[in-house]
Amino acid sequence: MPSNAHPTVRDCPPGTSCSMVAAVEGSSLAVLVTEPTPFGLHDLEAAVGTLEWLGIPHSVVINKCDLGFEDTEKFCRRKGIPVIGRIPFTQEIARLVSEGKLLVNEGEAYRRTFGEIVRRIFSGEARTAKRDMHAPDAEDKTIHDVFGRCKDRRAAQNIKNIIVISGKGGTGKTTLAASFSALLEDKVVADCDVDAANLHLLVDSRLVSSGYFRSSYMAEIDPGKCTACGKCAQACRFDAITMAQAAVVDPLKCEGCGLCELVCPLAESEETNPVTIRENVDGEAYQSVCRHGDFVHAKLYPGGEASGKLVTLLRGMAEKLAVRNGLSKILIDASPGVGSPVNASIVGADLALIVTEPSMSALHDLQRVLRLTKFFGTDAQVVINRVDLNPEVVSDIESVCERAGVEIVGRIPFDRQIVEAMTQGVPPVLYAPCGSKDVIADIFEKVFGELKGVQNAKR
Repeated sequence: MPSNAHPTVRDCPPGTSCSMVAAVEGSSLAVLVTEPTPFGLHDLEAAVGTLEWLGIPHSVVINKCDLGFEDTEKFCRRKGIPVIGRIPFTQEIARLVSEGKLLVNEGEAYRRTFGEIVRRIFSGEARTAKRDMHAPDAEDKTIHDVFGRCKDRRAAQNIKNIIVISGKGGTGKTTLAASFSALLEDKVVADCDVDAANLHLLVDSRLVSSGYFRSSYMAEIDPGKCTACGKCAQACRFDAITMAQAAVVDPLKCEGCGLCELVCPLAESEETNPVTIRENVDGEAYQSVCRHGDFVHAKLYPGGEASGKLVTLLRGMAEKLAVRNGLSKILIDASPGVGSPVNASIVGADLALIVTEPSMSALHDLQRVLRLTKFFGTDAQVVINRVDLNPEVVSDIESVCERAGVEIVGRIPFDRQIVEAMTQGVPPVLYAPCGSKDVIADIFEKVFGELKGVQNAKR
C-alpha cells in the first residue's frame, strides 16, 4: 500500500457466500479473525480457500488464543499464513465488549496488543496464494429435481419445526442447538446455516448421500469463435465482460442474464454462436446420520447464491426423512441475522428460540429478529447467554421481550467450559466439567415441555 494512501477498513460478513466475496473483492489485505476451536478452524479453512481463489493477501488474528486447541496454529504454519495477533479469552474482555467499549481505550496492555496488530498489517505481513477453482463435475453426484423439491414441498402438519436463531453471530446459537440435538428424541436435525455450516463438528455425523445444488447461471464465451467485436462488453450492465483477444467473462460479476448472447452478431447460428449460458453448481447438500439420529446439512460454495433456496431444499429433505421414519420433530440450526436463509428457515416454523447476549450489538439485532418472527407469525422465546456480563443490557433485553410479549426461557452464565467443550467436539450438555450443563438441560425441558404436541422429551 502506498505510504500516502488512506486505508479503508471493511467489516465483512461471516461465511464465504456472495456477500463475503463482494465485500473482500479487490482488497489489498484480508485479516481473518478466528478462534482455536474446531468451529473456528473449519470456517478459517473455508475463508482461506476463498481468498486463495480471489488472490487476496491474508493474515490471521487468533481470538481466545489460550483455549489449548493447537490445530489452528498448525494450519497457519502449514499454509504459511502469518499470525499477526493473539487475543486471550477473558471475562473482562467479554464484559468490555458487551458494554460497547473499545478495548484500545481500556488500558495500555490492550493498546499495545492492537497497536502491534496494526503495525504488522501495514508492514505487509501477509500470505498470497492463488489457485483456479473449476466448476465441479456435476455427473459425479446428483440430487435430482432440486427446484422441484423446493417448489413442491408440502409442510407435514404433524411435524413440529423448532428453529434456533440469533440476531448476531457468536452468541452460542449452534452450541445450544447441538445440546438440544443430544437431548431431543424423535427428530431430524437440519443445519440451515448454509453460509457457514459447522454443526456437524459437534454431532459426530457420518455421510449417507450427497448431491450438487444448482441455482444460478453464468455465460461462457468460446475464444475460438469470438471475434472480439466488443458488443457484449458494451451491453453488460454488470461489467462482467472485458475485452482481450476475445471477450472474457468474470464469474464473480456475471449474473447469467443472457444479454451477451442477445447482442452477439454471431449468435443467430448455433455453429458460430460463441456464447453458452450454463447452469452453475453453487453448493452441495448432504444427508447424514449423527450420533443422535438423522441429520441434513449443506455447503454453499465461495460466492454461492440462493442460500434461501438451499435452506428450502434442506427443509424438504428433513421433512421427507421425518415422514419416512415416523419422526415428529425437526430441529433447525438457522443462520444468524435476518437475511434470506433465516427467512427460509423461519417460515412455517412452530417455534423460534432466539439466542442473544447482553451486548449493545446483540440487543440491536434481537429487536430485528423479533420483528421478523412477528412478521411471519412465529412464536418466539429468548435465551440470554453470558447473562452475567452486563446487568444493564440484560435489563434492556428483559424490557424489549416484555413489550414484545416474548418469554425469556433461560439465562446461561459466562462459562469458559462451554467453549472448551467445543474444542473437544462435544455438546456442552454432555461435557462433564461444564458447570452450565444443567442450566442448558433445564432450558431444553422448558422449551420442549411447553411446545404443544411435543411429549416425552428426555434428558
